[in-house]
Amino acid sequence: MSGPSVRSAGPTGSAASGTAARSGTATPPDTTAPTRSPELADAEAALHTAMSAATAATARCGVLAAEAELAHTRVASLQKELVRARAHRDATDDALAAAEVAREEADAALAAARVTLERLRAAPDA
Repeated sequence: MSGPSVRSAGPTGSAASGTAARSGTATPPDTTAPTRSPELADAEAALHTAMSAATAATARCGVLAAEAELAHTRVASLQKELVRARAHRDATDDALAAAEVAREEADAALAAARVTLERLRAAPDA
């Protein structure tokens, strides 16, 4: 069978390009879209990771700053309480020293009164 081969005269390729070819307006392929390089993708991923880390660090700093402020306030309160406690201790120590002097004086007066009483009891009636 030798004969001329019959080829289809229809458009080849996608339906859209066939439609464009028949209408007379061919759409060129989109060459304006940049091709993403692996380096660009890596840089964008690194940026995303760094932004997440920065956000987390900022949040952590806020929490720790609040905790530090509470700790400073607590320390200031405890320092004031310590000053009051030391003042109370000093006043109590002073009062104790005065009470010990008064007790020693009272013990001496008691001893003198006993001596006087014993002397008077032992003396003959006058």
